[in-house]
Amino acid sequence: MELPYCQDIGGEESSPDDFCSIDFYVPSYMEQEIISRTTNSEGKIEERILTKRVSEPKKKELSEYKKSSTYKNANTGEIESSETIYRPLTPQIYYSFGFVYGCRWMDDFTVHFLDLSEVEKGIIRRDARFGYVQIPSDISLKEAIDMRNFNSCRGSVADQIQVHVIQTFDLITGKQIIESYK
Repeated sequence: MELPYCQDIGGEESSPDDFCSIDFYVPSYMEQEIISRTTNSEGKIEERILTKRVSEPKKKELSEYKKSSTYKNANTGEIESSETIYRPLTPQIYYSFGFVYGCRWMDDFTVHFLDLSEVEKGIIRRDARFGYVQIPSDISLKEAIDMRNFNSCRGSVADQIQVHVIQTFDLITGKQIIESYK
């Protein structure tokens, strides 16, 4: 819906098995440069630079900040100091996908995937690719979906996310109980 005009600009068409959402989450990230400088007791400076992807950056991470410390080197016993500079390389970037939590009439609550790649055209695609996934009732969808490792590795591992779910087990047998209200 476009605000403040309340004009419908896209989404799903109404159907007999409408999905009623109660929470949604569009994950974000930023690229960050980390410059670590260590100064030993003789004044020699060692510098290391690395780049990392920060999932769900906090306000502090969106601008440059420093951390400094002084410590005793465990190997030499000498006093050394370090300074680490955290510098944003990109603004906060939202992925072209998201998640929605909800249910169909008289059905269990579950997490669905949202394809937002054509949202500018008013096209949003939703699917239940994860099957039945129930998250704990006392956390938000954003808290239930862990994106920390997404795109941090190469290959098939790069596309992995973690979802905090509720599972019910029979204490005597150890078998999982799948509740169905259908």
